[in-house]
Amino acid sequence: MTYFGAQLFGQLMAASPNLLVYLVAFICALALLGRCPRAATLAAIGCAILFLNVLQGAFSSTYFINLRASGAISTKQFGVVLTVSGLVRGLFAVAGFVLVFAAVFVGRAKPPAPPPLPPPLPLPPQV
Repeated sequence: MTYFGAQLFGQLMAASPNLLVYLVAFICALALLGRCPRAATLAAIGCAILFLNVLQGAFSSTYFINLRASGAISTKQFGVVLTVSGLVRGLFAVAGFVLVFAAVFVGRAKPPAPPPLPPPLPLPPQV
């Protein structure tokens, strides 16, 4: 395994709990596609975005760390690249979570109004 491969493997192992959760949620959303298609589609797209965002983060950070280590980019350039990469990843994470959050509430009917309260009981006579 190359140095790049070893670094990437480490990054992916560190991210494996998130990747597993996003993958299981994606599979569950696909399984429920027939029951509630709109919500399941939103959840599946959101989980796919979150999954790919984690993968992209592992690949890009490993790639740019190796570029910096080889001297191909300066420390200043490295900082700018990581900042921009972090912002882009943050925006994709927000988009993924918004879709998953929207899936929770899409297509839900407004709950029925509660029944009216019964009239108050009369007070007992005072002695």
